[in-house]
Amino acid sequence: MFAQYVTSIFEFLCMAMLAGVFFGADYSTSFVKNLVYTNGDRKKTYFAKAIVIGIAAFAMHIVTLISVIISNAIFADKLMFNFDGAFFAYFFISLLMLISFALIVGAAVYVTGRGWVGIIVGIIDSCGVISLIAILINLFVNYIFANRLEESFDLNNYYVAGATQQLTLNADGKRVVTTIIVGLVFAALSVLLSIRAANKRDIV
Repeated sequence: MFAQYVTSIFEFLCMAMLAGVFFGADYSTSFVKNLVYTNGDRKKTYFAKAIVIGIAAFAMHIVTLISVIISNAIFADKLMFNFDGAFFAYFFISLLMLISFALIVGAAVYVTGRGWVGIIVGIIDSCGVISLIAILINLFVNYIFANRLEESFDLNNYYVAGATQQLTLNADGKRVVTTIIVGLVFAALSVLLSIRAANKRDIV
């Protein structure tokens, strides 16, 4: 049930709004102009915010788990726990994806200097718009390379929200490794992009 809730991407929708507001707070209040004079480097502020958003993602994950337990206790005939290795692996991999998603939203904020842009980017992703585009690309690629691909091409495996939806408790090793790599790559790219944007604004 926890996995079903996570794959609904509702957490991502909540995180889109939270991360957009949180990363964009300094820009919306113009406080960002003072950061160069107070700490000399906006990268410090970015990493501090990234740590806080990571903690917030973990707290959101815990709240989600507790909510699932309570709702099942109320509505199900029987409450059964299965906190095995597969569950904990799923918990932390899906947490990685949630943090990576938040950093993507943060990158959109840092590049544009506007919190609402990050929120819109996150909402578009979490509402399945990118997934719909990916499906159309899948159809085109599989049509062009018909019978020449080892398996059907699926772009949804290679971006954060899509990879999260594809991951299940019974996922094989290839799926798990692919999901982890996608999460780490997008997180790293988001951090580098955010730092670069922050440095440019520091020079200005």
